[in-house]
Amino acid sequence: MKRAFLYELKRNLLPLVIFSVITAAVCLLAVSTTDVEHLTGYVSRNSCVWYFMAALMVLCTVVPVMQFSYRMHTRSVDLWYCLPISRKSLTLVRTLVGLILVFVPYTLAYWLGVAGVAVQQPETFAFIWYLPNYFLSLVLGAGLFGVNAFLFTRANRASDGIVFMLAWGCALAMLMWYLSEIFRFVIPYYDSRYGTTSYIYFSNLPVCFFTFGPIGWSASLFDKFILTGAAEYSDWLTFGISLGVGLAEAVAAYVLLFVYADRDKAENAAQISSSWWGYRVLLPFYLTLTVAMLDPTAISYNYLFYGLSLIGAFILYFAYRRSFRLKKEDIISILVCFVVGVALSIIAQKLSVEMVDNIYILTVCLNC
Repeated sequence: MKRAFLYELKRNLLPLVIFSVITAAVCLLAVSTTDVEHLTGYVSRNSCVWYFMAALMVLCTVVPVMQFSYRMHTRSVDLWYCLPISRKSLTLVRTLVGLILVFVPYTLAYWLGVAGVAVQQPETFAFIWYLPNYFLSLVLGAGLFGVNAFLFTRANRASDGIVFMLAWGCALAMLMWYLSEIFRFVIPYYDSRYGTTSYIYFSNLPVCFFTFGPIGWSASLFDKFILTGAAEYSDWLTFGISLGVGLAEAVAAYVLLFVYADRDKAENAAQISSSWWGYRVLLPFYLTLTVAMLDPTAISYNYLFYGLSLIGAFILYFAYRRSFRLKKEDIISILVCFVVGVALSIIAQKLSVEMVDNIYILTVCLNC
């Protein structure tokens, strides 16, 4: 495996240099054109942490596609699978080199960017917080890479793999958005001006479940530490939930990535992506939740969106099957999901009204 690793690393030296130059140049350009102390508008200062985190998220999306796209082409997958190395070892080699392709450019861009911020000599920045943010971002970046790599490899075509990454990246967030509209998840809020405690709607909960959420909320948290030296309770809670979800997803993704390494068949390359991690689940899931989020009381208004949902579902199934001939199970799935979605929208509308009343009662009782 050592020889395979060295060969793969040597083969990717040019992409490594290109990624490093582009990432560093973009981050330095963004930092150099930002007045970190005197911005216009509502934001007065900028730690530029978001620039670095955005670069990391892009790398953790592009590199898995590049490293595992060989599985999507018949000739390349036959070639790689004929090598005297097990498929799990090949997956490990590709993963390790992929992480190098992510972290070397990111590290170079990050610290050059921090140096660019320091050159502007912001007086009140707590630069020490750039250090823990960097090390934590390595962990979160490795997790996001694993999640995207697993989701991408569940497809048989590169285009399908990209769709899987993006669709699953939003799936849990969309589900939590629906549940939040029903149960109105709240957190306690103490108003020091009046000495009262109330419960406010925790609107950040759905976005904690984006696959890119942990890196984003980490940037948000450390941005406040760098600028002010402190963060609010809601910031810590959002970051904690997002971190827990992200780490759980990462562990599961890496385990499944290697479990499926020996199960994937070479003859599936470039065929219809019929994995349970793909369209077979994603299409019914999104159709059901899309319909469920519509307001059932606005009947005349919803006729249009009900129709568009059904039309969109049929179009997506045509694209999935690569044919205008759908299977009987596809049509049944569309109709069942549509009916279930309508039923869930009615349930959500009734429960959400009750939850709003309960929150009001709880707040009043708390301050009696």
